[in-house]
Amino acid sequence: MVLEVVDLISGISASAILLTGYVTGFLTIAKGAKQKASLMVWSGLFLVLMGQFYLGTVVSFIKLLLTGTNIAMPYLAARLAYTMAPVSITIAMYVGFSMIRPEWRRTMVAIYAASAVFYWIGLYVPIYAPLTMEEIIFPGAPGMADSLVDISLKSWVLVLTALYLLSMLVFNTSGLLNLARKSSGIIKKKSIIQSIGYFVFVIIGAVDSLVPLGQWIFIPRIIMVIGYIFLYIGYTIQK
Repeated sequence: MVLEVVDLISGISASAILLTGYVTGFLTIAKGAKQKASLMVWSGLFLVLMGQFYLGTVVSFIKLLLTGTNIAMPYLAARLAYTMAPVSITIAMYVGFSMIRPEWRRTMVAIYAASAVFYWIGLYVPIYAPLTMEEIIFPGAPGMADSLVDISLKSWVLVLTALYLLSMLVFNTSGLLNLARKSSGIIKKKSIIQSIGYFVFVIIGAVDSLVPLGQWIFIPRIIMVIGYIFLYIGYTIQK
């Protein structure tokens, strides 16, 4: 089976983002562990988990390439993509508030960690799963699902995901820019670079999810890769 060009572009670009998240994340974790810098280790884990948002698409892409058939388990792609979303936002709040308002860090972490319970109920409890997510597979030849899955969230899981992205925009992007305005030296530099990375992830992530770009999907995803690199530099820069 030969995949359509749009699916090849989508699958390759999603794989590039996943790989970038893993590489930059594990490099950051290794550097943080070597320097005994726990905040850098947590930042690296956040980069890894951000890449997970594309895991469902990548698994669908690889299975189609290797077997000619799509993933068949109900909601598997959505669960692969979004299971770690509450964990990633909790880490983002920990990292962000460690820089902008350390005294609020525990409270914000507790709030976002608690939201994971409701998020995972929507993803994994059988009676709720059909209400909160769907995997749309566009049919090709009769009896064949030869296109990548199109993951769609609904109900409160979609609302929580939107709140997670908005939180990163408000707290991590705006908060770090405000910190940069009041700081100098390495703190100012780290804050600006990190805020750009968070902004790119939120905005491009929204565009990727909401705007049907077809074969042009590679454009926002290239920008997303650049956003990962900004975050990696912002997390690891020393002077």
